[in-house]
Amino acid sequence: MTRRTISTYSEPDNFQIPQFLANFAAITGKGGVKKLMEAKIALIGTGGVGSWTGEYLARSGAHNIFLFDPDRVHPTNINRQLPASPHTVGEFKVEIMKKRLQWINPQGNFMVYQDFVDGNYLENFHLKFDYIIDAIDHMTAKSSILSWSHSNNIPVVTSLGAGARIDPTQVRSADLADTMRCPLGRDLRRIMRRKYNFPQTGKMGIKAVYSLEQPLQSLDPKFKNGTIAPVTSTFGATLAAITIKDISLP
Repeated sequence: MTRRTISTYSEPDNFQIPQFLANFAAITGKGGVKKLMEAKIALIGTGGVGSWTGEYLARSGAHNIFLFDPDRVHPTNINRQLPASPHTVGEFKVEIMKKRLQWINPQGNFMVYQDFVDGNYLENFHLKFDYIIDAIDHMTAKSSILSWSHSNNIPVVTSLGAGARIDPTQVRSADLADTMRCPLGRDLRRIMRRKYNFPQTGKMGIKAVYSLEQPLQSLDPKFKNGTIAPVTSTFGATLAAITIKDISLP
């Protein structure tokens, strides 16, 4: 069987690949590694989905990750979020994530902000990102982040509903206009079209990660949606893979 080669651009002459990225470079080439190391990536949300995204990005050599999340670890986070353990309850998630990512990639530049982010926040931020990852479930903020990113021609990928699912093999990615069986995706499309004048038909130009699995009914009235780590981590891995491919293999 003939294997395909997906790296098609010229290799930088004097760039030295860190040893821990040798396997990654075997797929992307030196050029792909360099692109990911230099890209400025905003990771908005470091919970059940975003924390795993940050982990995979750091292990793939992303050196400039800006992590945004105002939340502290709660005991109910432990079943699915990387920053959460009995020893970290009450601490800011982004601070724990920074330590973890630096432990993986000591040369990385991991900046943390305990801030609530929306489009207006990004408009006034002190630098321009090369890529934005939306891993939050606050619909007003989510829609404004996506609209702002799209209007400013910054590549963005969004996570839709990972809750109330139990089967990670049903996770998919598509244009936001084409997602299925996802109530959050349906509501988000409605907001994007009504509030931000996105097209009523056709592609919306925003990549989304979603699940084909029909949402499960919660058996506990205290929780709207149950969650498990195998599903949320698969969402996070898919967000990371899309980001890595878009940056390293244009």
